[in-house]
Amino acid sequence: MNTLKERILQDGCCLEGGVLKVDSFINHQIDASLMMEIAKEFAERAWPGHEVLVTTHCDAAHVHSHFVINSVSYENG
Repeated sequence: MNTLKERILQDGCCLEGGVLKVDSFINHQIDASLMMEIAKEFAERAWPGHEVLVTTHCDAAHVHSHFVINSVSYENG
């Protein structure tokens, strides 16, 4: 996912032992539009061939997403 990769390259740093640290992610400062893009990409990879409703909201202490998955595949029933 290019948007996430760009954000990590912009805001992240590599610590000893190859640990990637992105302070804005740790401090729950990820913006809703980036979270929605991540959630959609996740849904496409996790449930290929299924209808998935993805919602992202920030009415809690942190931005987060929810998924509603149609268990019947539109590709093969």
